[in-house]
Amino acid sequence: MVDEKDWEPRNEEEKYSIPVRNILKIAMGTILSSAHKFYFDMVDGKIVNVLEDGSKACAAVISRILICVMYKNYVFLEGPHATVDSLVADLELCGWANIDLCARRPGSVVVWEEVDGNRHVGIGVSEYKVLSNCKEKKVPVLHDWTTESDDETPRAIERILWHPLFADT
Repeated sequence: MVDEKDWEPRNEEEKYSIPVRNILKIAMGTILSSAHKFYFDMVDGKIVNVLEDGSKACAAVISRILICVMYKNYVFLEGPHATVDSLVADLELCGWANIDLCARRPGSVVVWEEVDGNRHVGIGVSEYKVLSNCKEKKVPVLHDWTTESDDETPRAIERILWHPLFADT
């Protein structure tokens, strides 16, 4: 069970913009969901689940959350993605920009440094927690900003992206 204190504002005065509220609600609804385990594509003439039954689904989870969010006809992501690189490229095309690595904002997209050839991405849900896909459990989970999924393995943040319209809506 997820404790809503993990993502609700700590200060009663703090208010999230409408797009950020939508991102957070959708993100929290994906926790432990197996809906993101499959994305089929042609590889070397064969149909392959490129998400490997969910163990490589972080970009798919985050992109599927973000494509559900619109505000005043503004789209924050053009489409779903199976790789972190293509997701980040789409975010940049849609106006997302890097912010300070210490600015842990709910609704921001977190990209961790590459480890063993693998990149990882998640969404900030509070100043303390992020949501990302756990490669071991193969489902989205909440964890600390500086760890890989929920296994407590430290992982350095490469960049944090934020959409400038989030502050104005």
